[in-house]
Amino acid sequence: MDKIILRKYENKIIAFFPEVKVNPGMILSYAHIGQHSEASLSFYRETKPVKIWQENVLDLVNELKSLGYKPKIMKKIIYIKHREAEIYE
Repeated sequence: MDKIILRKYENKIIAFFPEVKVNPGMILSYAHIGQHSEASLSFYRETKPVKIWQENVLDLVNELKSLGYKPKIMKKIIYIKHREAEIYE
């Protein structure tokens, strides 16, 4: 299973992958436009939570599935130290 956190920024749905190792202070993200990229943790904090039933959320989940991901949707991530995180379901 691929743990993802679904969030919204300016009406765009973004999937964050908290368990994928990237550069310090960054988190892997995926969106319809731009696809995979590293996002800063400060950007992640600017995003808003979404509900799975909200518009375009399931579209992004299905797109990830078509790429071979097996998404397990988590609620949020809290960074405790520079590179450690706890993920809450």
